[in-house]
Parts: sequence; C-alpha cells; structure tokens
Amino acid sequence: MTQLGLRLMRDGGRIVNISTSYTLGHSEPGLIAYAMTKAAIDVFTATLAKDLGPRAITVNAVNPGAIDTDLNAWWLRSDEAARAATAARSPLARVGMPDDVAGVVAFLVSDDAGRATGQTLDATGGALL
Repeated sequence: MTQLGLRLMRDGGRIVNISTSYTLGHSEPGLIAYAMTKAAIDVFTATLAKDLGPRAITVNAVNPGAIDTDLNAWWLRSDEAARAATAARSPLARVGMPDDVAGVVAFLVSDDAGRATGQTLDATGGALL
C-alpha cells in the first residue's frame, strides 16, 4: 500500500489477507511462484499490522490449506485417491470447504478478535500437525 493509501483509510477496522499452507512447510513441485508470493503476504501482514496498529486497524492472514473450490476441482473432485489422501492429512478427516475459511475470516473481522493482529492463522484443519 502506498503512504497515500494508508492515509486515506479510516481508523479502526480489519484487514484479512489469504495466504497458503505452502508457507508453513507444505510444498508441492511447480508452485514456486505461488508459494513465494504467498510468503510475501505473510510478511506484509505482520509489517502492515505494525504500521496500522496505532490506528486501531488489525491485520491478519489465513492459511486455508486444501479447500474444495472450483480452482482445486481438477484434482479434488476428479481424483478420489487424491481427495482421500488430502482428507487423511487432517485430524478432522475431511477436505476443507469454503465455509470453513469464511468462518475463520468472520471471526478475524469480528470484535471478538480485536486483540489479534499481525498473525497468520493456520486454518488447514490441522493438516500440518
């Protein structure tokens, strides 16, 4: 964000960035650019939280892990073995759904999360435990 953009923002509020579990040690071949840009989001989140904290703006990120979306349909919906292996990585024994991530984001933008800032929240369903 530019300095002008930061000045134009009102005080108070929430920013939630979406990152990836690839920044938490889970990697896949061929996704280097994706993982690098998402790692930058994690650093951006922490840095922006320090810049905006005095203005009562919290900044956090969410690492959703494998989520059954149209983007992942090519492997999660068409390859039952891949889906089963992905579900088996989580203690919850299932692939994440968009509503799972939406609930985490809803919490982070709520007043209940008013003291959480600069965090990258693992919402992978425990897949990296």
